Amino acid sequence: MRPVIGVPLRYTHMNDERPILYIGEKVRRTFQKAGGFVFSITPVQDVDYINVKGNELPELTEEEKELVRMSVRACDGVLFPGGIKFTEYDRFLLKTVIEEKVPVLGICLGMQLMSCH
Repeated sequence: MRPVIGVPLRYTHMNDERPILYIGEKVRRTFQKAGGFVFSITPVQDVDYINVKGNELPELTEEEKELVRMSVRACDGVLFPGGIKFTEYDRFLLKTVIEEKVPVLGICLGMQLMSCH
């Protein structure tokens, strides 16, 4: 059976300023070529993470935290990719990964998130 590798989606804007979530194509293809199944972990809040300042982001509700836990439990490992900033959602996701003893790898911003934890 293929290992399930969770990858939190990152946020950016398209050229016309519409917000989008994405996963880097090199990340996806690398895990697929290695025999893994890439599981996209989507943010659980309806927030424009780029335009909202970090101190203005709403706290996660208990229901949202449970959705994060469910996503982590579906994974054999989690990769935190690079990005432009991390949020309370990312912090809670990492905390859950550690509590569930799921192997984790951080790249660029993902490693910064891990070092701040």
